[in-house]
Amino acid sequence: MRNRQLVALAAIISTAAVLPLFGLAQEKISLKDVIEKNLQASGGREKLAQIQNISFKAGNALYYASSSGELKLLAGKGSVPTEIVLVSGGKVQKSSSGQISDLTGIPGALNQILGKLFGGAFSLLKFEGGLEFRGLKTYGPEKLYHLTTKIEPLEVGLFVRAEDFFLKRLVLQGKTPEGDKYEVNYDFAPFEEAEGLKLPPSWFSSQVGTRGTLFELSEIKINQPLDKDFFSKLDAMDPPPARSLTSAPNEKT
Repeated sequence: MRNRQLVALAAIISTAAVLPLFGLAQEKISLKDVIEKNLQASGGREKLAQIQNISFKAGNALYYASSSGELKLLAGKGSVPTEIVLVSGGKVQKSSSGQISDLTGIPGALNQILGKLFGGAFSLLKFEGGLEFRGLKTYGPEKLYHLTTKIEPLEVGLFVRAEDFFLKRLVLQGKTPEGDKYEVNYDFAPFEEAEGLKLPPSWFSSQVGTRGTLFELSEIKINQPLDKDFFSKLDAMDPPPARSLTSAPNEKT
């Protein structure tokens, strides 16, 4: 009887010793490891490098993003967009009912961040040069690797699932010109196969102090042979049909 008790005690002590080591092994993962595992989960660097542009519909807007981080957003309930936002050449501009204006501050930074996010197919690809690693965070049963960067005037938090290394959450924080707190959270649904990539079928966007909105992705297209001026003009040019990632990459004009 005593021998059985000693064996059981030894097993408990052994398990207790191993668990902290397992935790330490998770904590010791590097920034490079998280980025590479995220890119691999998203399809791999080689496949992501084949993306010249990606587009999809979410809510009442069409989003077009290029591999260089350019973004064109066409918003409106009818067939003709009433608002166009363009991120190109280091500038962010908006055309609303024919009136063109520059977007700076928080609105400008927000659209630049979305250009990087969408242009990298919801991976860390377009953020990797300026990321800092903040370690492993626990939120209830979920463990997320926390990475940060900054696109003035916003602090950008990217949270990657420790389980599968897909992006789980994007958090943008800053101060308005009036000094009020600004915070927007994007929570991404589990990634699924789409057009040869792994993409979230939806995301939930919520700003502190307001009600959130669910955005579902549809009409996903990869590598449309867009006009060479598509990402430099504030208009709603109708692009031709998309091409698959399995097709030969398009040449840039």
